[in-house]
Amino acid sequence: MALKSASRGPIRLRPDVVDDEKLNEFSHSSDYEDEPSNEGSTSGSGETESESEDESDLLEGVAQTSEAGNPDDAGQESSKSALNDISFGVLAEAQERYAPPSKKRKWSQNAADPGAVQEDNDQKSQNRAKDMKKPNKISRTSKHAPTVLSSRQQVSRKRDVFEPSPAIKSRDPRFDPTIMSSTFDKNTVDKANKNYAFLTTYQAVEILDLKAQIKKTKDPELVAALKRKVMSAEAKIRNAEARQRESKIVTEHNQKEREAIRAGQKAKPYYLKPGEIRKQAEEERVASMGKRARDKAEKRKKKREKSKDAKNMPRFRRDG
Repeated sequence: MALKSASRGPIRLRPDVVDDEKLNEFSHSSDYEDEPSNEGSTSGSGETESESEDESDLLEGVAQTSEAGNPDDAGQESSKSALNDISFGVLAEAQERYAPPSKKRKWSQNAADPGAVQEDNDQKSQNRAKDMKKPNKISRTSKHAPTVLSSRQQVSRKRDVFEPSPAIKSRDPRFDPTIMSSTFDKNTVDKANKNYAFLTTYQAVEILDLKAQIKKTKDPELVAALKRKVMSAEAKIRNAEARQRESKIVTEHNQKEREAIRAGQKAKPYYLKPGEIRKQAEEERVASMGKRARDKAEKRKKKREKSKDAKNMPRFRRDG
């Protein structure tokens, strides 16, 4: 059966179905708007224009009633009676005009403008970065409860069990690399050694005190610890004296070379090698020692050389 296409008139709706709050339910009915018929198009054009004007007037009335609200029952009945003569096309147009924009429409608009999408994403990333920079507020159920932290926040590996009071930290210039470094300036090192030469006397007094404690104590472990301290202090004094002796030899030799150049005896200075410096320092050390100490040192030296020769000798072969 072929249906005759004719202009449909306004569709009447029940007043209990159409309501101001349910205008959005007809969003999908925009495809069923009135279409002009091919037959009698010339005669029906005036009627459609008049109907469209009436529908626009009704649309404005519906909007005014929806915005103004329903103060009483009489106003509700009048609005319902006015809505009875509205077609689906007018309702769809009203929804199109007065309904809030949907998320799909907003997404389609953003897709049409990629620049706006990029700006929106940048703004979101900036806000997210700001939220991450903000320190999380620590909340506890009570002051005796343990601290609550987020699992996303890394726990500090440092455990502040005890925080000592800030004290003044003294710096010893003898161990300061800016003063005692050999590459910095040798003159500063010499000056520092001269300025702190009195510390050697303190070390000598400390050695005497340690030896007195060794005689008084009976604990073997404590005696061994005190002996190690005495040996360490004596080694420090010997090393300081050796460095001082070597520096003295170098300064005296350089002074002699300068005088020889001034007198015209030499054209170029001669600089001592490290081995020569150590040899002269050892000779000076032995000359400064007493006779008993010198003999004792010679015996130790001979003993070391003998043990060294014994290590180099081959072992006795066993007779098969």
